Amino acid sequence: MDLHHKMRKVAEFSNQYIAQVLKPEVKTNSLLNDWFEAFFWFAGRAFYRGRRDELSSQFLNGAKHGILNFLENKKNIERLIKLKEAGFLDDSKSWEGSPIVKEIRSLAIDKENNRRPVNNINDRKLLRGALKFLLELEDSDYNVTKYTNDKINNGNTSELYKEILDIDYYGDKTACFYLRDMICIFELPMRESDYEFIQPIDTWVKQVSERIGLISRDESKRPNNIVKQKINEACIKFKISPIEYNQGAWYIGKKGLLDELFPR
Repeated sequence: MDLHHKMRKVAEFSNQYIAQVLKPEVKTNSLLNDWFEAFFWFAGRAFYRGRRDELSSQFLNGAKHGILNFLENKKNIERLIKLKEAGFLDDSKSWEGSPIVKEIRSLAIDKENNRRPVNNINDRKLLRGALKFLLELEDSDYNVTKYTNDKINNGNTSELYKEILDIDYYGDKTACFYLRDMICIFELPMRESDYEFIQPIDTWVKQVSERIGLISRDESKRPNNIVKQKINEACIKFKISPIEYNQGAWYIGKKGLLDELFPR
């Protein structure tokens, strides 16, 4: 099987990713009409970073419960606005003394209900940065999904990517992860010049790409932007969706299907 057909085979697993991972997790109406759900779907992409997904999920849910307890009702975004006006989002010291952080840290560990305090200070800094970003979106009704869709539909994906990177503890991988799935969910327009912003590179994407001969072993150890460029150039050459390839590669790696599909 040549590289072209191997890449197409990988991209076919995008359907399983969408059906088994994305659709159970995402309700488009909720993202468009509920600022709270839109915000935590956005912030949640960055919580999944360099640790077990189960632990990231617990910390994310701890953050959701802590903020919801502070708001008392999801519609009370005015409480967040007042929190910002009071200076609690200005710096890390003020944020650590904020009512939200106190609420989060007071949560009892409850593994049965998947609740756990956000006891990693970097997670709390990430949450602060994401809230600052959210509270700049008054024209989008404080809805990150609406803001994202408008930016991408107007051809400003690169500008949005840079705005996301300005948030503490958002990196290239998590920004691309978010943008990739947003474009997929809402079938948003994508130009070749946007490919670099929707190709998150992680261990699984590298492993799959190396196994099928898209990148060499040496290239897999080089900076992610090199790997990203190689993948995107091949996707353009073979007319394969870079989103489908990336989702498929992630799914194959996550599910341990690599040896079965592409034996050494």
